[in-house]
Amino acid sequence: TAYAQALLQAQTILLETLDKYPTLQIHWTSWTGLSAHMLTLLQTFPNNLYFGLDGTVTFSKATELHECAFDLPLDKLLLETGRVIPSQVAKVLGRDAFYHSGSLSFTADAVAKLKPTSSDVTAAQVASAAAQTTVALYPQLNQGMTAESTATEESGLES
Repeated sequence: TAYAQALLQAQTILLETLDKYPTLQIHWTSWTGLSAHMLTLLQTFPNNLYFGLDGTVTFSKATELHECAFDLPLDKLLLETGRVIPSQVAKVLGRDAFYHSGSLSFTADAVAKLKPTSSDVTAAQVASAAAQTTVALYPQLNQGMTAESTATEESGLES
């Protein structure tokens, strides 16, 4: 299938690239593939690969993506506003719905509900873990937040 060919091609590119740049960190954005393939990629590239989930995971018919959310370790998860508006937002706002960071809480809640019941993960824990992973993967974000915090403290405008 085209999907299988694309995955094999991506894996070949990742192998070649990581052979040259072994510390490269890769964010696979808006993952919608199968859980078994995601887990194989994570096993092949355990120190380099992270997966982003967006509002697609909030839809009841996205069962393959639900399996991914169930299986994906929190330290490999990134929450995205990307291309799909969470179902709860779309139901309320209809055609007026748009992509924005405020919808991340719905995505985090959906992921938390899909985690194994034995892990008792909350949406806040999912969001916190994804935020930590995001800052670790994109350290320039942390530098910007640190500079902003310092400027706020120096101005005396702390909230």
